[in-house]
Amino acid sequence: MVHRILTWCGGIVLVCLPGREADRFINICRAKGIIWWGVRWDAEEKLVYGYLRRCDYFRLRSVVQKTGIFPVVKKRIGGYFLIRRGLKRSSFWCGIAVLLFLMFFLAGRIWGIEISGESQHSRESILRYLETKDIYGGMSGKKVVCSRIEAEIRKKYPDIGWVSVEKSGSKLYVRMDEMIMQQEKVKKEPGDLVAESKGRVLRIVTKEGTAKVRAGDDVKKGQTLIKGKLKIMGDNDEVVAKKRVRADGIVVLQCVENYKDSLPVKYKKREYTGRKRDIYKLQCGSRNLFVYNPLKSLESYEKYDIIREGGRLCPFLSLRFPVCLWKKTFREIREKKTEYSHKEAEEILQKRYIYYCQKMKEKECFDIAGKLSVTKKGENFVGETEIVYSKKQTKYK
Repeated sequence: MVHRILTWCGGIVLVCLPGREADRFINICRAKGIIWWGVRWDAEEKLVYGYLRRCDYFRLRSVVQKTGIFPVVKKRIGGYFLIRRGLKRSSFWCGIAVLLFLMFFLAGRIWGIEISGESQHSRESILRYLETKDIYGGMSGKKVVCSRIEAEIRKKYPDIGWVSVEKSGSKLYVRMDEMIMQQEKVKKEPGDLVAESKGRVLRIVTKEGTAKVRAGDDVKKGQTLIKGKLKIMGDNDEVVAKKRVRADGIVVLQCVENYKDSLPVKYKKREYTGRKRDIYKLQCGSRNLFVYNPLKSLESYEKYDIIREGGRLCPFLSLRFPVCLWKKTFREIREKKTEYSHKEAEEILQKRYIYYCQKMKEKECFDIAGKLSVTKKGENFVGETEIVYSKKQTKYK
């Protein structure tokens, strides 16, 4: 068995000989110690086939000179010939070796940090903190100690009640649960609840203090609604003492606001000409690489819009990966003078009015009512209305 393996490693050749004097050729080889095996006769081609060791094939020169028969190699078998074929494709095998090395090298590193469960703290702030602790995308997986990362996060963020760090494959999963911190009670100073604006009292409920108005009363801006003072009565219904407190209660005022907005009749309409230019910017750290078509010049563009798209490549990896790709599109615009029609102006002013009402709702106003009327006055379209709304009073004095 060992002899066969060594013979295969040294190389084997399949040789064919003409049948007319093949027996004489093989007999001379045997006399010289050249061993043949697997000898067979092909009746159709009238050739003799047999196997030789590669080193014995080079010893056939004297036999060829003596017999005048030249052996033809039909097939090369063995490790020697495999190595020679591989050396002819050295770049291919080098590429395979480099690929295997990169696969083993990259498989042992962290290529993504996934954070879930955060609400008060942003993902970027947590990643930035992990960067300071040398936990980043691209680091070696052997250096990841999940228990140490959990302890560091709990130490940095005391409002995180539970945190779990798990390494799975080439990703690091950080799961957390934030607890609601109990807010400290702020000591409230004594004060009076006053009206923020002029209006009519729709409803009043007093919890602490003395009410100075009733439902249906008209009040002015700054007028006291609930007085922050309590009278302490004695046994004979006499005022024994007065105590200053912070007025507390629910007071809802119905107010009226005069709303007015204007829109010029004439304006400059912007139109795109169809000409544009794209510029690609590859940013790596502090170095920038710009790619664009030099045949398209911006000097001929009088006015243009700039649209910017892109961002950091592989943002899930690490903040240490400083490669950004941006695309800037310059679109040429042309302005021409035109006028709004009454319908167009009404639509624009109506959208502004709806936006204004939404801002009022953000200021805790409700039951907002009012219909906008649009009229043309000189060079402007004017939208006017009276906004009736209700609001809970929260101003103190």
